[in-house]
Amino acid sequence: MKTPLATPASDLDLYVFRSDGTFVGASGGGTSDEEVNLINPVADTYTVFVHGFGVPTPPGTANFTLCTWTLGSTDEGNMTVVAPTAASTGATGAITLSFSGLVPNTKYLGSVEYAGTPHLPRTIVRVDP
Repeated sequence: MKTPLATPASDLDLYVFRSDGTFVGASGGGTSDEEVNLINPVADTYTVFVHGFGVPTPPGTANFTLCTWTLGSTDEGNMTVVAPTAASTGATGAITLSFSGLVPNTKYLGSVEYAGTPHLPRTIVRVDP
């Protein structure tokens, strides 16, 4: 969840809870550019609170857009990955991502998973065409 669009000079914070009230994440920097990522969350209903920590005065309010994504496991077929077939610890390599069929002014979220090494985290990709 991210608050990318907000009244200028606003400081908005995010707090995320599960339906039973369990706190699961927060983001509270000095701007309104906040983000909470839940990795493999349990199936539930989540509530996001946007707290106006510091908002312009007067009137003491801020407008914002809250963006949310759910990243599933189905390949949508709109991202192509070109990468080396093998990797070595300490070495570098180039990975190229290309996209097709994306609608302008729509935000997309995807991931790149790596094979061959257990428990290697995936790379999250956010695209704003």
